[in-house]
Amino acid sequence: MPKIVFITATKLERDAIQDVAQRYGYPIVISGIGAISTTISTIDAIDRYAPEIVVQVGIAGAINDELSVGEVVVVGSDFEADLGAYRVETESFVAFNTEKYCSNYYVEGLRVVSGQSVATACTPLLERCADVESMEGAAFMAAAAYKGVKFIEIRSISNYTSQTRDEWQVDKALLSLSNMISTIIEDKLITT
Repeated sequence: MPKIVFITATKLERDAIQDVAQRYGYPIVISGIGAISTTISTIDAIDRYAPEIVVQVGIAGAINDELSVGEVVVVGSDFEADLGAYRVETESFVAFNTEKYCSNYYVEGLRVVSGQSVATACTPLLERCADVESMEGAAFMAAAAYKGVKFIEIRSISNYTSQTRDEWQVDKALLSLSNMISTIIEDKLITT
């Protein structure tokens, strides 16, 4: 297994993988929520730990209704979906063309999906053009690519973006994430 550093946005996500990561001596960095803190924390973690691969783990909202709550996926590509402008004259959001980042690692047996990163989760303004939505994925991938380190984004589905917050199943998603990260580390399932 390569030298790994894990990045999570929140303490809850960190807590879900902490036991297995500590058992194998892999550091975990809590980046904070959103693009700016994720970019800074990812670059800092790469500089501090010099990993062969950096792994972002967390929860995501499903746009694609073929995904199941609690399903763990690899986000194979991600981009900043809400970088754009609201046009008053048309009462619509116009997205700017932004770079799409692509992972160079996969996990045997996990579905590979497309992602879109947003600053405001579940916003009705955006065109839904990916399978999952997160707040950090594109920034994480951009920072790792900038530093020339291999990376992978692994997410567990906690909700559908069309659901109200009280319908989200964060605990179920975190349990699935914990179990899958344990399997990935113990069975050495990360591949290029």
